[in-house]
Amino acid sequence: MRALARIEVLKQALVAALLSTVAAWPRLAGFTENPNPTWFLAGVLFWAAFCLWAAVFAWHARITERALLDWRLAARAWGMVTLVGVVGAVLFAFTTDPVWRLVRPRDFPMTTDAWVAQTLFYLGFEQLFAYLGPFALGFRLTGSVRVSIAGTAVFRLGLLALQLHTAVPTPSVAGVLLLIIARVAVTWVVLNVYLRGGLLAVGWLGLLWQLRHWFSF
Repeated sequence: MRALARIEVLKQALVAALLSTVAAWPRLAGFTENPNPTWFLAGVLFWAAFCLWAAVFAWHARITERALLDWRLAARAWGMVTLVGVVGAVLFAFTTDPVWRLVRPRDFPMTTDAWVAQTLFYLGFEQLFAYLGPFALGFRLTGSVRVSIAGTAVFRLGLLALQLHTAVPTPSVAGVLLLIIARVAVTWVVLNVYLRGGLLAVGWLGLLWQLRHWFSF
């Protein structure tokens, strides 16, 4: 835990959490159904982002033996990430998106402003909350990359279960199985890209996946 309390780590986490909060602000401001004011939601998100970023900065180098922002990624690696992003976007559009649209229609923006807000939220906070933070914490607890990936996948399935519990209408059994398979597969892909390419590669992958929504309105 000493790595988590280092001044350098805390400073980096503070800056990153501020950036995450700024990126998430447009999406938070659009949560009109939430009774809490935007500044309150932003404060909660900032604290969560700070804790998660601290875990990422504290243990990233130990896990991957590379910088979090790796600018020296080879062109071939960028090409592979791009290919995975494009193929993944196409697969999402024709498999899980039709099912997920019934569960959470607000995750499918219908205007340019909504798409920008959702994309900034995804890149600034959702990837951190769903993948990077849980993976870093899992590695700190277990010391195993494989176990940490599996634990992150279980965390993702837990979030999916909560979302499906309140979903109206509830998707079919086949649809639920498809979503489960997709959550596990996406977790594995995102974290393997992260391990090999760092934050920039994960961000590029996420942007390519979000671009599929651009062509749906």
